[in-house]
Amino acid sequence: AASDVYKRQVVIDQDGRLTLPVRARKVFNIKSGDELLLIGDIDQGLALMDAQFFVQAARHVEGDHRAAHDNTEN
Repeated sequence: AASDVYKRQVVIDQDGRLTLPVRARKVFNIKSGDELLLIGDIDQGLALMDAQFFVQAARHVEGDHRAAHDNTEN
């Protein structure tokens, strides 16, 4: 839904840093020290993602793979 989309323009400073707007930090519960994953695609651009999401997703996939492997051995 359109209300689920957050978009805001940010500016890169002379040292290559960007500041996430306060509202974005609140909406996505981003706090100082949180790790974000920068994903880039030449054609599609850049995106910031919660790094923990990928860690949890990888663990889930690994668990599913193990369960499937264990079921084929029995």
